[in-house]
Amino acid sequence: MQAYVIDPKARTVEAFDYSDNWKDIAGILGCQSFDIAGTDKFSLYVDDEGLFAPERHFFMIEGYPQPLCNKSLLLGPVDYDTGDTLESPLTLEQATALVKFLTLDEAKEASKMLRE
Repeated sequence: MQAYVIDPKARTVEAFDYSDNWKDIAGILGCQSFDIAGTDKFSLYVDDEGLFAPERHFFMIEGYPQPLCNKSLLLGPVDYDTGDTLESPLTLEQATALVKFLTLDEAKEASKMLRE
């Protein structure tokens, strides 16, 4: 399934062939637990404890209102009839264009929720 890994530490967006098995997500992200953020256009699996990690790296994605922390897996939207997350319809270039990498100070400025 077409997906993209957003890595704000490396400041990269890379195409990824996702297995469509939710059990693989924590390993892809390098975390213990994950959550989902998104819009009607995409789903983004994120490190649920990223703000507590010793190293924090941030990005924003167009259409989502706040900074996100550490690696994320970008997929297509959720199919509300089945509950399944769909394959990303985006090209690598389109996915990359949605992402803006942030410094810690930029992330703090963009979000009142983010504290040291």
